[in-house]
Amino acid sequence: MTEDDLKEFFGDKDVKEYVETLWGEVFVVVNSVIKLTKVFGFDEIGVIPNPSIDQMLLTLKVAKDMMDLVHILDQNGIIHIQDTRLLINAKQCLLNMESIADAVKDNNKDKYEDARVKLNNQAQI
Repeated sequence: MTEDDLKEFFGDKDVKEYVETLWGEVFVVVNSVIKLTKVFGFDEIGVIPNPSIDQMLLTLKVAKDMMDLVHILDQNGIIHIQDTRLLINAKQCLLNMESIADAVKDNNKDKYEDARVKLNNQAQI
């Protein structure tokens, strides 16, 4: 597949809509995680059965990998999106949620609080 084929396949409009959809889905999850951290707190969030911390980490990794791919294609000039800011913002939220999950797995309350505050502040943007 040539660069021209890729440009045709990943038309700017389609990529823009894809990034906006990803961004919207990430922020639905962000709001859910923020709510869960308020309702359950550090001591109880790790025992939520569905989704478990491991399931959340796997889902976050897949979403982050998808965003990395779009960002790499954008940086290499293969696709051109005007909403790189949305992509970076969503990726940072994913990293903050991943930090929350890692902190719970590591039983590290300070790391958890730091990540929770960062996620809450990031979601305000």
